[in-house]
Amino acid sequence: MHLTDPRDDKKRIEASKDYLLKASYAWILDDEAFLGWRDNHDKRLLWIKGDPGKGKTMMSVGHIEELKNELRTKPGLHARSYFFC
Repeated sequence: MHLTDPRDDKKRIEASKDYLLKASYAWILDDEAFLGWRDNHDKRLLWIKGDPGKGKTMMSVGHIEELKNELRTKPGLHARSYFFC
């Protein structure tokens, strides 16, 4: 098992697939279930699962960026952590 830094993994993914990024995650930002997770501090885990090649990684990378932007602009939001496996 190798130790990795998720920030490095995210940069590598973005560098190889950035042209797909926005289109592969923008739809979920208005999804009721996603907004419920984002806005409810008692829901601590967002688990993204699915078959290989369905866009889970790209969706995750997009979510990370959106949440980082929200943390900078909206007081009171809690920090999030992430990992890729």
